[in-house]
This record gives sequence, structure tokens and C-alpha cells, in this order.
Amino acid sequence: MVAWRPTAPRTLGTLSVVFGWIVGTFSAMQVISGGRIALDDDGLAPEAVEAFNAATHRASVAQSLILVAMSVALILIGSGMRSYQQWTTRAATRWSIGALFIVAAMAYVNGTLIGPEASALFSSTTNPDFAAMGPAMRWLGPLSALCYAPFPLVLLAQLRRPSFTAALDQPRRARR
Repeated sequence: MVAWRPTAPRTLGTLSVVFGWIVGTFSAMQVISGGRIALDDDGLAPEAVEAFNAATHRASVAQSLILVAMSVALILIGSGMRSYQQWTTRAATRWSIGALFIVAAMAYVNGTLIGPEASALFSSTTNPDFAAMGPAMRWLGPLSALCYAPFPLVLLAQLRRPSFTAALDQPRRARR
């Protein structure tokens, strides 16, 4: 006989681990860089880069540190889901609700601070491609919410399915 369990917890656990690693890696790189952008030869005015770095440094590093912590938690939860651990139901629910609050806070910070500063930065460039992105940077808040909110929402939706939670921490069933 072949042991069988529903694959949804394993699949969602795998996605949790992958998303956690991706977001955690990029956020850790942001922390290592100090949340600053480098002054390259891309047509940005040096004083505009310094103004942007000064205005957004604390917010960028704080967001990145929070994302690293949330990513580590998501990787642990995803690993538990992959092995059908019952504790992951409560942990994933709490993580998802917390993540949605963090996404809302990030959208606010990105929309009121980082987005306008990025818009001013890109408006100062001599590079026409960067200059064209200037007005779009004001939409950084809602765009960050669209980027980060779907996964916690999908996770919450799956956790509300009785078949998903019943599959966790159950003995293996024989396939007929």
C-alpha cells in the first residue's frame, strides 16, 4: 500500500519556504547595504542621491529588518507545513494576520515617504528612462501592497479550508 496525504499543505509549505528565502535574501541585502543606493554613473545628481539616502535610510532598514524576521518565521512555518505539523495552523494564521498589518504599514511608509523621495530622485536625473519613472514612484505604496499582500491572503484562505487543516498531523492513510 502507498501512503497518501493531501498535497495542499506540502505545496503551500514549499511556497512558503521559497517566498521566505526570496524576500529574506533581498531584505538581508538591503540591510547589509544600509538601505542606501550607490552613486553610480546613471545620470542621478549626487546631491539628490544623498538627499534620498538621508530621508529614507531609517525606513528602508527598518522595513528590511522586519521582512527578514517575517521571512525566517515563514520559512520555519513552511517547513512545518511540508511535514504536516499541526502547530503550523495556528502559527500560519498568526503570521498571515501580522503580515497583513505589516503590509499596510509598509504601504503607508512607501506611499508617504519612500515613494515621493524616489520620485524626486528620479526627476533629478539626466537619463530619460529614469526621469520617466519619476511620476510612477508615487505609486510605490499601493504597489508594495499588491506585491506582498496576496500570499498572506492565500495562506489565510487555505487555512480556513477544513480539508487543509485536517490533513495536518494526521496518520498516513493507505491509498485504495
